[in-house]
Amino acid sequence: MKKFKLILLLIIAAFIGLFVYQNLAVFTHLFDLKLNIGIKRYEMLNIQSSLILLSLFLLGFLLAYFLSLGERLKARRALKSNSEKIKDLEEELNMLKGVSATVESATDEDTAPEDVVSEEPPSEGRT
Repeated sequence: MKKFKLILLLIIAAFIGLFVYQNLAVFTHLFDLKLNIGIKRYEMLNIQSSLILLSLFLLGFLLAYFLSLGERLKARRALKSNSEKIKDLEEELNMLKGVSATVESATDEDTAPEDVVSEEPPSEGRT
């Protein structure tokens, strides 16, 4: 499975590389960006379209990361709480097993094999 993922990743990377190589003119095209927000005017001269695409990709990645941060923290807290609960229950189970083993060993030591009384009444010559 790991080899399959590696091969698939290499194929995808090759297609991306081929796409960029065949469209190099588009990715190296220069733009003049202008933004006028009323108070101040911003101008960026000669920015490549590849830089714009990369910055938009990173912006989207960071936005998705921070929007999912709350859910991941909540899941981490729930996992920690459940792990602690499991640990406590395992300790309680081991304690109860230890108590029952102690009780069984105490009853085994108190009664010798000759002291054990059979619960079945003796048969009276029936075959």
